[in-house]
Amino acid sequence: MLRLGYPWVAGVIAAGAIAGLTSVMLVLYYGLSRVFLAMARDGLLPPAFAAVHPRTQTPVRVILAAGVLMAAVAGLTPIGHVAELVNIGTLAAFFLVCLGVIALRYTIPTCHVPSGRR
Repeated sequence: MLRLGYPWVAGVIAAGAIAGLTSVMLVLYYGLSRVFLAMARDGLLPPAFAAVHPRTQTPVRVILAAGVLMAAVAGLTPIGHVAELVNIGTLAAFFLVCLGVIALRYTIPTCHVPSGRR
């Protein structure tokens, strides 16, 4: 939009992009803390990460550890590499979920499907 002579439109688009990225990062951070808490409760992570704050019932240790790790990666890695890693991680997660669904279809064919669809 800058080349077309509309700098205010470019500002609105940039502000929208920042707001969108911020909200997505916060939601993913929330999900990450809950997944790590569940993994710690199941014994896949050290039990120290399974502790929750007595008043707020939030996994403070997980939140702090993940925040420090994300801040270090964001501060020490070029943004292009971080974007590529995020894309690869998302693709890998979807791939593993699809493999899991296929494996469940063969190992537990009578598994209940929500909402009655088959």
